[in-house]
Amino acid sequence: MECIKCHKDNIIVHLNGRKKKKFICNDCLIRNCPRCNSIIKYTTIYNYQHAVDNNSLCKICKGETAFLGKKHSKETRMRMSKNSNKAFSQTNEYREKQRKGSLGKKNPMYGKTLYEVWVKKYGKDEADIKLSQYKKNKSIETSGKNNPMYGKPTPKKSGNGISGYYKNWFFRSLLELSFMINIIERFNFSWISCEQPTHLKIPYKGIDEQDRNYTPDFILNKKYLVECKPRRLWNSIQVLIKKNAALSYCNTHSLKYKLIDVPKLNSVKLTQLIKAGKIQLSKSGIKKYEKFIKIKK
Repeated sequence: MECIKCHKDNIIVHLNGRKKKKFICNDCLIRNCPRCNSIIKYTTIYNYQHAVDNNSLCKICKGETAFLGKKHSKETRMRMSKNSNKAFSQTNEYREKQRKGSLGKKNPMYGKTLYEVWVKKYGKDEADIKLSQYKKNKSIETSGKNNPMYGKPTPKKSGNGISGYYKNWFFRSLLELSFMINIIERFNFSWISCEQPTHLKIPYKGIDEQDRNYTPDFILNKKYLVECKPRRLWNSIQVLIKKNAALSYCNTHSLKYKLIDVPKLNSVKLTQLIKAGKIQLSKSGIKKYEKFIKIKK
C-alpha cells in the first residue's frame, strides 16, 4: 500500500473507509496548529483531512478561543460538582429514572441467569465452582440472626404440606391434621399451638453453629410439648439437635417432650372431610391436595 502523502510503500497506514479507499502513514498524520504552531497528531485520514479543510486549531487553542471571556453558570457548576452528582444520585427522582431505564428488555440480564453468564464467560467448570461458592455465601448471609424471618412466627402460607383449617384449627401439613383428628380430637386433649398466637421459640445452635430458633407443634394438657415428625426422620442430625434443645427447655418449664408419628389420613378420608365442609384448604393447599390425590391414584 502506498501513502497518498509521502508515496512510501510497505508501511503501517490508516484506512479512510469512505467512498474511496485512501491510505496514509503514521508519519504523515500530523500537522501544525495554525495559531501556536504545536504539532497535532491524528488517528485517521478522515480526521486529518477534515482538520486541514477547516484549518482547525489544536485543543488548547480551541479551548482558549471558545471560552474566552465566558464563565460557567451556577447551575452548570453545580452539575459539574461531585457533591452535586452524589446528592442527585440519592434522590427519589434519580432512583426512579434508573429503575425505569433497566426494566424489562432494557435490563442487560433480561432472560438470562447469572450461571449462564458465567458459563459463557468462564466455561462450565469455572462456572460450577463460582455457583457453589455463591450459594455458600448466600447461605451464610441469611443464616441465624441474619435471616429476616429469625425470631418470627412461620407464615400461614409457608411449608410444603397440605394446609388449611379443620373446625377453625389451622394446620400446616397432613401430619398435623392427622394428629388433630386422631389424637387431640379423639382423646379430647386440651391444647394450644406453639406457632400462633403463643409463638414458642426455643433457641439452639444449628449444624453450621448459627443461632436459630425451634418451634414445636403443640402443647397438650399443659404437660406435653409435641413435635409431629415421620419416624424415619427421628434420628436425623437436625431433628436430634432440635430434640436436645427442646429437652433442655422442658426441664426448666415442667414439660415433657414427645416426638410423635401418627398414621396419615388416607386420600378417601381426606376427600370426605373436604366435601363435608369440615376442612377448608388454603389456595396453596388446594394445589398440593390435587397432587396428593393424583399420586394416590
